[in-house]
Amino acid sequence: MKNRATAAKMNNKGALRAEKLLVQSKMKNSYGAPLWSGSWITPTRGAATSAYGRRRYVNGKWWGQHNGADIKAPGGAPVLATNGGRVVLSAYLPALRGNCIVVDHGCNVFSLYMHLSKREVSEGQSVAKGQRIGLVGATGFVTGAHLHWEVRVGWEPVDPNRIVARGLQF
Repeated sequence: MKNRATAAKMNNKGALRAEKLLVQSKMKNSYGAPLWSGSWITPTRGAATSAYGRRRYVNGKWWGQHNGADIKAPGGAPVLATNGGRVVLSAYLPALRGNCIVVDHGCNVFSLYMHLSKREVSEGQSVAKGQRIGLVGATGFVTGAHLHWEVRVGWEPVDPNRIVARGLQF
């Protein structure tokens, strides 16, 4: 029995790594100029349930720093593009992220939307700020319906709420 548990744990680590590598690969060739304009918006309405930078533990073990902001919202609530850009990933990633969308905003700035019940955009599609791109859900590694929302500059996470509050200029 112990060997099966060890094998399952190793397979899960492999699946998590494969998801991470896929997402990273989609974030390698950002458009060279800003695709965003003006202020940034929060992608859905709801209560903040886990802030950026929060230390996380799963089953009593260190899991890592929270790289985004979780917004509790009912399943099926609309998720909007936080600013203009181009969809570089729209896929179901079962190990952690569930239904996931990554938008390239140009200049190596990306927004990520995870755990969606439905993705409504395709890779290569341009999106406008405020455009509906999906619906809040509970897919992937979750305990309930919410949106996990990240903003990254390169592969480095930044607090998405600070981007909304202060903007982003180059």
